Amino acid sequence: MKALLTLALSIVAGCGPKPAPPPPATTVLPTDARCPDLAPSPTAVCLQDCGPPVEREGDPEPPYRWATEEDVARREQYGCPRCLDATVQIATPEGERAIASLAIGDLVYTEDAAGQRVVAPILRVNRVGVPETHRVVAVTLQDGRTVRVSAQHPLATGGVVADLVVGSRLSGSVVTGTELVRPTGAATWDILPAGATGHYWANGVVLGSTLRP
Repeated sequence: MKALLTLALSIVAGCGPKPAPPPPATTVLPTDARCPDLAPSPTAVCLQDCGPPVEREGDPEPPYRWATEEDVARREQYGCPRCLDATVQIATPEGERAIASLAIGDLVYTEDAAGQRVVAPILRVNRVGVPETHRVVAVTLQDGRTVRVSAQHPLATGGVVADLVVGSRLSGSVVTGTELVRPTGAATWDILPAGATGHYWANGVVLGSTLRP
């Protein structure tokens, strides 16, 4: 009789309602009043943009945005874009000239929309002071060319200097080394030639311009 009662109770218990499964874990997204909306992922970080290449008195504070962990690591390693080392030589019809010696209206070589080398005047020249902590990337190519340029400076083929690794193709050669070094002097420079691309030759390496709209 006891065994039958136990069996009956177990059958009744098995027919009863099953406990509800626990609710799925909710994803907690970070919030920050400086960044608009919600973060796109749990690991996103509210990061302030670098702003324009040249800061002028009265400029508004650069806005904040949600950044990836990779963005934050790159900013911590390289800082904001600061153009080219003052000693970099720019190709002109009169020969190589230090970028720090160039002025608006000077003629330099650039690429047209078809990738042909043409002469054009400089539309803009920008000088940016750099802090003691700033570093530029010394890029060395297999054919012996070297150029010192900020990590976030645009490449003529897309992307930025920070994307380069040993073995990358650049300006008809192969990258054999990248090293962070202190820039020469207290400022870095950039130019914008007229034309379709804004490209120019720096120490023989074709680069883009941070000043191109």
